[in-house]
Amino acid sequence: DLNLPTFVNKLGEHLVKRNHQVTFMGQSHYWFAFSENGIGYYPLPYSYQTTWLLISTISAFFKLLVKRPLAVLPVFSTIKKDYKKNKGIKGGRNWLLDFIRLAACKQIQPDVIHNQWSSSLAALEPLFSHYHVFQSLHGRLEDVTPFHDQVIAGIYKKFFPKLAGVQAVSG
Repeated sequence: DLNLPTFVNKLGEHLVKRNHQVTFMGQSHYWFAFSENGIGYYPLPYSYQTTWLLISTISAFFKLLVKRPLAVLPVFSTIKKDYKKNKGIKGGRNWLLDFIRLAACKQIQPDVIHNQWSSSLAALEPLFSHYHVFQSLHGRLEDVTPFHDQVIAGIYKKFFPKLAGVQAVSG
């Protein structure tokens, strides 16, 4: 699997029992999507895995072209608009991963997207205009970190108002 924490796996299991389609997308060393116990897993490459990143981008493009050809131009348009808005590669984002995420979502067509780590919300920016994004809150990460890390504080200020909902996690 994608080494997801127990609470995320349990959430997925409960949703599957209630006849919802669940797909987890996250960085992994797996190269191919797979399904286990009714839950789909869509692995994303790590940004430092250049070969896999390029292969995944090309694969995502062709899958989108075959499965949802009308979504190809909107995906490129979203990525282009986001690229310009964030001043190109200076924004520190990996545009190939952005493309892969958005292309995969256009194929999967989720009702909602759940994000596990608040600090990674910026990576989901291209998805906000297309999907309802829900966020897990992890105590210290939300309570303490923004006071010590201005970059994280900026991410929270920018993206928390755009969230469709939150899930509080305690442990």
